[in-house]
Amino acid sequence: MERVARGGRHRPVYSIHIGLDQAMFRSTWITRRAAQGKPPGAFVVRVHYRESDMLPSMRNWIVIATLLFIAALPTYVSGQAAVPEYEAKIIHTYPHKKDASTEGLFYLKGFLYEGTAPKSDGHLSSIREVDLETGHVLRKQLLDSKEYGEGIVNWGNQVFQITESDEKGFIYGLDKFDPQGSFPYKGHGWGLTQDGTRFIVSDGTKRLRFWDLATRKDIGFKDILYLNDRPLVCMNALSWINREVYANIYKNNWVARISLDTGRLTGWFDLQPVQDSLPPENKDKGVANGIAYDDVHHRMFVTGKNWSRLFEIQLKEKDHPKPPPPTELSDCH
Repeated sequence: MERVARGGRHRPVYSIHIGLDQAMFRSTWITRRAAQGKPPGAFVVRVHYRESDMLPSMRNWIVIATLLFIAALPTYVSGQAAVPEYEAKIIHTYPHKKDASTEGLFYLKGFLYEGTAPKSDGHLSSIREVDLETGHVLRKQLLDSKEYGEGIVNWGNQVFQITESDEKGFIYGLDKFDPQGSFPYKGHGWGLTQDGTRFIVSDGTKRLRFWDLATRKDIGFKDILYLNDRPLVCMNALSWINREVYANIYKNNWVARISLDTGRLTGWFDLQPVQDSLPPENKDKGVANGIAYDDVHHRMFVTGKNWSRLFEIQLKEKDHPKPPPPTELSDCH
């Protein structure tokens, strides 16, 4: 607090200046200024009053109220807090079939299981069991030509697969991929995973839906927010890893780490450098999609649509995080 004179008069004006380091609260405004090459600045609160206008007790109350406001400010701007950014370091590289337009991926007992979308060259949607070391497809089950396969996940001794817009999912035996039925649902289906108590489904919007494991009926949802309380949209392939949802963001190469308790990001990482390491001849490669996790040996695997490689990666938190890129619903279709 400082005492200053105004207008040549001798009635003192008291000013309270409280600044908050911008590293604590990273908002969309700060991000825009950084993009324009301007310094982010600090949050500053100023309260001015004239000594002659109020009693000393009133001045004390203003100071107390101001300090209480500042104490509450971190909660108010929690949606703008800096999100940890991670570097995806390549640990190992494996072969991957280029004809696989990956939509879902999980790892189980030494093997990869992959769901693929149809391609214009005649390849149909499929689910596959894949040898990790060689990339060879050990088993495959095709969908009908009119169906667009999306996310897959295991539960018990079965594999579940959803479709993009048919409002229909399929069930297969895990051991032989023998068809064991289908189930209806409302809306689009993009990513699919499970946390041991429910299925978790994305549909390209800000909403993650929850289904009952036994009936596949809706039992709830969580809307996901980030940056300055913006909705996180375009969530595609999903994976449940260490009590968080990892979501590929469609038409981008970054991955969001999401807490279902808060509905907010706990971190993010960019897979563009990983994609850039693909061989030059892999010209028809699409965006990153598909995350699998070996929870026994703590290995994370990523690939993408028509990538010729699958990568084991390790995440390392960056000292100077950037905010995750914005997402727009118009980008999702």
